[in-house]
Amino acid sequence: MSFNGAKTGRPQDFNRGTLPKWAQKELTRLEAGVEYWKAKATVGPEESNTFLDPYAEKPTPLGKDAHVAFVLGDRKSVQCYIQRDARTGRPYLYVYGSGIYLAVEPSSANTLRVVEVDR
Repeated sequence: MSFNGAKTGRPQDFNRGTLPKWAQKELTRLEAGVEYWKAKATVGPEESNTFLDPYAEKPTPLGKDAHVAFVLGDRKSVQCYIQRDARTGRPYLYVYGSGIYLAVEPSSANTLRVVEVDR
């Protein structure tokens, strides 16, 4: 069964020209909106030092010293952020759990793991 000339339902098989003009215009408007929001997602505060997906082609800046929460479900979450030492001004990563107990496991000279543990 095919719909509108599409054999597989994939976008490249879709024949937009067979749709009514109002539907074609609406698709064009929606596609423009998607492109707008994709571009907007890569723009953020200029002084940002926290990024979503830092290895992406265009990482999303989240702001300076932004708090990041990882919700694990069942009222459990892990939050982290960069805090500055009051005396030296040096940054450190502050990690805390809500509804969860955490342990730090060294992994290598510059890597560590934060894991959930039983009490």
